[in-house]
Amino acid sequence: MRTTTRVLTTVTVALFAAAFWVPVLRITDRDSSSDDIGLISAATAGELSPLIFAGILAAVVLCFCAFTGMLPRAGGWIGLAGCVCIAAGAVSVVSNLWTFGILWDGVTADGMPTGGLILPAPWWGTALIAAATLILAVASILQLVTAHRSRRAQAQRADPAPAGEEDGS
Repeated sequence: MRTTTRVLTTVTVALFAAAFWVPVLRITDRDSSSDDIGLISAATAGELSPLIFAGILAAVVLCFCAFTGMLPRAGGWIGLAGCVCIAAGAVSVVSNLWTFGILWDGVTADGMPTGGLILPAPWWGTALIAAATLILAVASILQLVTAHRSRRAQAQRADPAPAGEEDGS
């Protein structure tokens, strides 16, 4: 189970690293704008958006805990807290999409005013972040299960059953 946790946390950190270079939001009308919104820009959209970076830091801490074996239980809780931070940040980004919108206006050939708002849509970076968050949640739960099993095994070794009460198997 420790190996699985190590692999999952490594994949999580790699997905978050890839999300820094892949657009998170993209305006689908490429005639209006060819700009893509990356993770750093998107994480400044709302009040809770910077929590995404706290979640990424939690993923790195969980990866460190998984590889070193330090603080297995705390590492699991830190990972789950990171998932909550990323989810809150993502909701904040989605609820503040208007900050990245393009407001345009003009006049038609017959003199009629026209205009609109073009909003960005989630792009592949969003899928990477969602996948990384789900994998982080699984790795955190595995880390907690591993910590619970090792704690129980240590308790059984430290407190053996009294003579005559051993298991008959």
